[in-house]
Amino acid sequence: MRWIVLPIVLLAGCVGETEVVSLADLKATMYMSPSERDPVVGLETSAASVPCPVLPDGTTATLDGELAELTLGGYENPHGEIHCHGAYASWLGHANMLGASTIVFDDGDTSLTFVVRDASAQRTFALIAPTTGTLTSGDVVTMRMSPASGTLTNARVYALSGQVEYFKVDQMSGLVVMGNEIRFTMPTVRAATTTLTAAADLELAVDRCDAPFGCNTTGVISSSQPITLAP
Repeated sequence: MRWIVLPIVLLAGCVGETEVVSLADLKATMYMSPSERDPVVGLETSAASVPCPVLPDGTTATLDGELAELTLGGYENPHGEIHCHGAYASWLGHANMLGASTIVFDDGDTSLTFVVRDASAQRTFALIAPTTGTLTSGDVVTMRMSPASGTLTNARVYALSGQVEYFKVDQMSGLVVMGNEIRFTMPTVRAATTTLTAAADLELAVDRCDAPFGCNTTGVISSSQPITLAP
């Protein structure tokens, strides 16, 4: 099972005191980083003043109605340096959420709701063409991301075995993104059995965002598969 951790990361530096800050006063950006490991959703504020903000006692967070274990915020002391950290909520067993997921923070007076599609789906890039499982120099290659929701940018594909890179293509060298598909022409390669990896930045689809400074749901995804290369 995997954790979904929802931190409210406060970028302010704090030096001792804490201050209770309601959700109504938390000037935050919602963010979620799509990932195949430990999906992260949260709120991020650019508050730059002390004391360190913490959420009110009694604040809850839910994921599709399931209550989280919620930490309201405070201090941590990594490597001897005191830092103000925000609230975070976590749930077990939600590593592959498909469809629309609803996340709600509620302090009794104010709630912030976010609806994200395929929030922690295990995304993969399947080789659609050619269908032989062998990539030959000059082939036109199509790979398809599944599930299909979200917006792909900065896509790249490479074949790597240990320290040996057989080829790499990206959007600066001819790779094209079309919806949830990526397409490129194989460069000249030598014969090999190796690992093909497709990676991209993915912006998740957000149907509702109550954060006053909007939502940021972009992160890196990738998947790999064995492949045969031929000249």
